Amino acid sequence: MRLPGAYYPRWRMVRIWAILDRYGAEAFREKTVLEVGCGDGSIGNFFYYLGAHVTCVDARQEFVDEVEYRNHEIRTACCDLNVYWPFPDEQFDFVLHLGVLYHLEKPQFAIEQACKHSKHLVLDCEVTNNEGYAEVLMKENPPERAEHEGDDHAWSEGNMGCRPTPSFIER
Repeated sequence: MRLPGAYYPRWRMVRIWAILDRYGAEAFREKTVLEVGCGDGSIGNFFYYLGAHVTCVDARQEFVDEVEYRNHEIRTACCDLNVYWPFPDEQFDFVLHLGVLYHLEKPQFAIEQACKHSKHLVLDCEVTNNEGYAEVLMKENPPERAEHEGDDHAWSEGNMGCRPTPSFIER
């Protein structure tokens, strides 16, 4: 499980403040929010306290367990977004898709589903500068950060992630 370190608390707050700057806190009251790749659920929990009905999804069961431990009112699911969308019959007001695509071997499925099931998609992704409509597959290794900062590499077997191009995401 991620523990507080130098990187993640700042990463979370920058994203939260950017979202609030764009939409305002009031936009989330009584709205449905799906956070994919939620990790420990800190971002989803923040929006829960703004009055949103939050669902958190992650591929790692230990992360889902942590979300449930921290706030039993947040709905959770464990799934591999390379191949499965956990709520095929639901529409969400907001899908928070923050720092997830580059951990996936098959990002197209995840982004298509997020677009299909959201009124507002908040997407944050590391990209490559290569031209074209493709994504670059690459082996991801655990980060070289402080010890105990967390398990933050590709979910797929073999740890294959990608760096999509900006044009791939826009398409």
